[in-house]
Amino acid sequence: MSLLILIGSVMRYNSSEAMEKLLQLLRANSETRQSSRSGTQNLPVHKEIPEKEPLANRMTLPKREPDPDLPKYSSILKEKGDVAGFVPIYNYQNVSQIPPIFKAVVSFENYAFDGKGRTKQQAKHEASREACRFLNIRPS
Repeated sequence: MSLLILIGSVMRYNSSEAMEKLLQLLRANSETRQSSRSGTQNLPVHKEIPEKEPLANRMTLPKREPDPDLPKYSSILKEKGDVAGFVPIYNYQNVSQIPPIFKAVVSFENYAFDGKGRTKQQAKHEASREACRFLNIRPS
C-alpha cells in the first residue's frame, strides 16, 4: 500500500524527495524478496510522505498587471505575416496541471518565440508579444 502512495506522490507532485523515498522502498523491497527466498525476511521501514508539496516547490507564473493590448499582438503578427508572405505557426505544450500553465511557441519567418500563460490563448498572445518586440512591431 505504501508503495502505491509513493508512486502516486511522485506522479502527482514530481517531488525529488518522494522519488528518493520510492527508490529506497523499491531497493528495500527487492532486498526483502531476496532474503525471503533465503529464509529470512526484513520488512522495510519508511516514513509517510506529506500530503501536499510545499507551495515554494510548485511552478507558478509571476503576477502581472493584465495587458489590455495583449490580444492585439496575435492579430498584428498575423497581419504582418500576410503582408510578408509568412504564416505564424503556433505549437502548444502543457507545462503544469496544477496550477494550469501552458507554453506556446510561435514560428515566424526563421525565428521562434515562446510565451507562457494560464490558458492556451494567453500563452499564444504572450508568444506573439515576444515576436512583435523582437521585430519592433508596436500595437496602434
